Parts: sequence; C-alpha cells; structure tokens
Amino acid sequence: MKTLKKEYRKLALQLHPDKCHAPHATEAFKALGNAYAVLSNKDKRDQYDTYGSASPSPRRRGHSDYFEYDYNRGFESDFSAEEIFNMFFGGGFPGEQIHRRRAHFHQQQHRHEHAHEQQAYSPLLQLFPLIAMLILGLVAQFMVSEPAFSLHQQGKYNIRRETPELHVPYFVKSDFLQNYKSQLKRVEQQVEDEYIQQLRMQCYKEQNQRDTMIYRARIYQDIDLLKRAERMTLDACDRLKQIYQH
Repeated sequence: MKTLKKEYRKLALQLHPDKCHAPHATEAFKALGNAYAVLSNKDKRDQYDTYGSASPSPRRRGHSDYFEYDYNRGFESDFSAEEIFNMFFGGGFPGEQIHRRRAHFHQQQHRHEHAHEQQAYSPLLQLFPLIAMLILGLVAQFMVSEPAFSLHQQGKYNIRRETPELHVPYFVKSDFLQNYKSQLKRVEQQVEDEYIQQLRMQCYKEQNQRDTMIYRARIYQDIDLLKRAERMTLDACDRLKQIYQH
C-alpha cells in the first residue's frame, strides 16, 4: 500500500489539470483517481479477481488519433478524481476505515469457501497494485504529451506569441500551429489563466514584503525604512488591477 500511495502521489501531481495543460490530461487524471480508488479498496479488487471485468480496455474515440482507456467498466469509484486528490493530500482517505471494515467482514464470510483459492493466488494479488500502477504510468505517458506553451522562452519553446485579449506573451515550439490550430482559443485561455495565477502569487509576495518593512520600521522607529516601504511599487498587483478593470 505504501508503494501504491507513493506512485499515486507522483502521478497525481504530474497529471493534475491545474499543473498539466497537455491534451487529454484531464482524462488521464480521472483514470488515475479511479484506479487508486479501486486498488485501495479490497472489495473492488476481489471483484476484479472474481469477474475480471475491471481490466482497462483501449477504445477508439471518434476519429481522433488517440485511445481512451475505460477504467470505469465494472468498478466505478465512490469519489471523483478531484475528491480523491484533495482527500489524499489533505491527510487521509475517509473511506479507508469503511473499506477495511467491509473487507474484514467479506474476508470472514468467505474465508472457508475461498481459502484454497486465496492461497494459490496470494503472491499475484500482492503484486497486482504495483503492476496496475506501472501499467497506468505507461498509459499516462502515451496520453499526455509535452505542454503546449511556456510563459518563458526556454529550450524548444522559442517562438513568441501573444494572446489577443490580455496581450500576454507566451512561447511555443515550431510545430505549435500544426498540433493546436483547432484548439488555439482554448490554449490561449490557459495561457491567460496561468499568467493571472502567477501574478496573484507575485502580488502576495510584494504585499507581504512591504508590510514586513513597515512593521520593522515601526518597531525600530526607522524613518528611512518606512519611507522606502511607502515608495515600494507593487507591479504585479497593479497589473492585476488593470486586468480586472479591463
């Protein structure tokens, strides 16, 4: 279970839609959340071992060039992928105790009936969560490509573009239009959303720095420090005001 949680942490942070702007990242994140919910639930794992209906199956979606993996068939999760993410990183999975009690009852109920079968398949069942997470990691790598853009010029992202609404500069690779021409509006909205988020963080730092200087100036009665704090510009905060007044 420790290995399962470790792998989930790594993949969840990598695939979360707020961090990953690549195509189909949302689908991969949902698949990851559902897989973790199932693998951490003894009853659902037993259902898989009994019926074999929970195995991921690739299917073609419309006329697109990628496969969509159906992780929901036969073992739907009790929580959404976002709820699982929040509960996991917030310090615990509320359903764990319930799942443990249900698993314990299930184990007592069928102990004599399946004792021989469990003994035969025990090594495979112990390896199943790790194998499933490794397979899911490989699937996620195929489903999620590199980010479509960067707010800073770096590496392959050396072609400058600008959003039409807020005139936010961003950088793309040479094949950007070839891959994202039909999704240009969505990508540019992501550019502006990420830009505003960075401005908010920078504005908070600027305000905190100024407030700290004012506090120190008053504590130590430093007139020069107080004047410097009052003259300090809050560039990120000013830019945010311009955007919200737009």
